[in-house]
Amino acid sequence: MNKTDNFNLNLSLSVKVVILILLIICILNGSKISDFIYSLNAEGFSEFEGMRTYISVQIILSILSILDTLLIAVDYYKVSKTS
Repeated sequence: MNKTDNFNLNLSLSVKVVILILLIICILNGSKISDFIYSLNAEGFSEFEGMRTYISVQIILSILSILDTLLIAVDYYKVSKTS
């Protein structure tokens, strides 16, 4: 591989790490997300719908984090293989 391909792999790996960090921040700030979701209760949503929405959002963010971690592992493997 040439230097351009290696740079593109490193750039792709860096972007995926940044995305993973943002996803983890969103997961860890679940209390702020739940505050927003529960503020919707005043607009006619039941508490059950709010809890279901909160759990769905956390599950989706967790799945995206796992998939991003797997993509990072694949890119890291490609980078280490070329070095």
